[in-house]
Amino acid sequence: MADLKEELIKVYREQQYKYTYYIIALCVAAIGFVVTQTIGKPIKYIQIPLGGAVAAWCISIFCGLRFIQYQISGLYNNVEYLKIQDGTSEMIAYNKGLIPQALNMMREILEKNGNKASKLANWQDWCFYLGIFLFIVWHILEMTQTAPAC
Repeated sequence: MADLKEELIKVYREQQYKYTYYIIALCVAAIGFVVTQTIGKPIKYIQIPLGGAVAAWCISIFCGLRFIQYQISGLYNNVEYLKIQDGTSEMIAYNKGLIPQALNMMREILEKNGNKASKLANWQDWCFYLGIFLFIVWHILEMTQTAPAC
């Protein structure tokens, strides 16, 4: 049963990383597409939603990268937590009586970092979708500007 649990956790983390990288890649591609669509065009007020889309995608990329940093930090902290539990951590090497305090401290750190990572993941998603929405708004506005008069 423990092996199954460990395997599920491993698969979950891998899928979480893939999803995060995928969103980052989509944002970078979208920004590149915007650049190609606006080369040689003058800046107009109608492009404000487009600028908002690029800003949202940039925030999404930032949040995704920070999320990955928190996840990596969380893995390190989990390893350290297990070492403290076993009494093999350098943090408590000279005083085994510190194990309960060290475990509580690590639990707090893990919970705090987990909450931050979760918020970053949510921000990454929302900013990604906001960028899509703003891009579509810009595109519709652009189409109405270039549509022939009836």
